[in-house]
Amino acid sequence: MLKATTLRGAVACLATTLFCATAEAQLFRAYLTSDGNDANPCTLQAPCRLLPAALNAVASGGEIWMLDSANYNTSTVTINKSVSILAVPGVVGSVVSVNAGRRSASRLQVSTLRCATSSLACSGAAPGTIGVSMNVASSLTIENSLIANLPHYGVDIRGGSLKVDNTTLRNIGIYAFQLQNGASATISRTQMLANKGGVVVAGNNTSTTTASLSNSVISGGFTGVIATSSSAGTVARIS
Repeated sequence: MLKATTLRGAVACLATTLFCATAEAQLFRAYLTSDGNDANPCTLQAPCRLLPAALNAVASGGEIWMLDSANYNTSTVTINKSVSILAVPGVVGSVVSVNAGRRSASRLQVSTLRCATSSLACSGAAPGTIGVSMNVASSLTIENSLIANLPHYGVDIRGGSLKVDNTTLRNIGIYAFQLQNGASATISRTQMLANKGGVVVAGNNTSTTTASLSNSVISGGFTGVIATSSSAGTVARIS
């Protein structure tokens, strides 16, 4: 059974890849602050400092709240449980990057998610980085988000399902979206601005990869939409 992960709030992502811990958790809500301590229990009275500690402390189906503007992880995190990661309104919680882990369905649902380099939700600087990456048959929702200034892909989905709504991707070095390995995507009310390309759907590994794009804008760059199959028995579709 797929799990769901939600990232909400004003989140600014920085660089590299995020690997979430899978340790047994107890709290329904865990809290992070810039002056927190990972030795704390991650409660409101005694918050933690970094996202992996909160992921260890929170129960599947629970919430992690970023209470002030700060960076909340220092290295790659894989999310393997159902959890909502939120920032208090007006706060820019910064996440280095996020990678949807095995058998998890991830969700970024934010008032403003600003992503910065590498795997699940980010904008960035270092080469070889992707804003949002999912490499397993999970599900991912990105809503009300900004993914910007990345040298590679904005969103790279290799299997599973993707839903994107009311999101902006800009200044992406390659494509705003790359879909392959049987992925399916629904993209609506989304702006892809000044990227090298908009959406590429690549059929490979004898898979059918599909995307539905509606009420969106693609402006700037070399290519708007591409559907391509790499070998016999693969299908790529965009509507």
